[in-house]
Amino acid sequence: MRRIDGWVGGAASLVALCVLGAGCVVVGDDDDATATTGFDGLYEDYFQECTACHAPDAPGFTEGTEATLDFTTVDTAYATISTGQASGLSGNQEACNGAYFVGTSPETSLIMAVLDEGVRAGFSVESNPGCDGDAISDMTVKVGFAPSEDFLGNLEAWIDELNTGVARK
Repeated sequence: MRRIDGWVGGAASLVALCVLGAGCVVVGDDDDATATTGFDGLYEDYFQECTACHAPDAPGFTEGTEATLDFTTVDTAYATISTGQASGLSGNQEACNGAYFVGTSPETSLIMAVLDEGVRAGFSVESNPGCDGDAISDMTVKVGFAPSEDFLGNLEAWIDELNTGVARK
């Protein structure tokens, strides 16, 4: 995801840059107008890195790894994140089996909690007692790097859009 602050140039050039895969968050001079790239941009920016563990026959899949998520393609990732519930977790994470990846807000979304330390710290799922910040592992360790602040902001916006019915894939 590229952030373009106060960018001056033709609109056609900006659209071409974003369409060609740069993944843009456009911010005006006063930083009050933002636009996300939808789920495709989230997948390109970070989620595709999750295929090492979350895909059929993934080389990094081990017992106790969340088994519902499938990051093989952008379409399978979208389907499993937007409608799926966690399964296959063991140990202290077992309490999160059955929790939806996307809750009613970013703060109640399991997918946000595994990627964002701030969300994880205050996270709990009312329908799954014990599925809280203590039961969730930091999945960025497995990927090898944390997602950018831009990615987390765009994920938060996408979850809000999904909950209001205006999310883009």
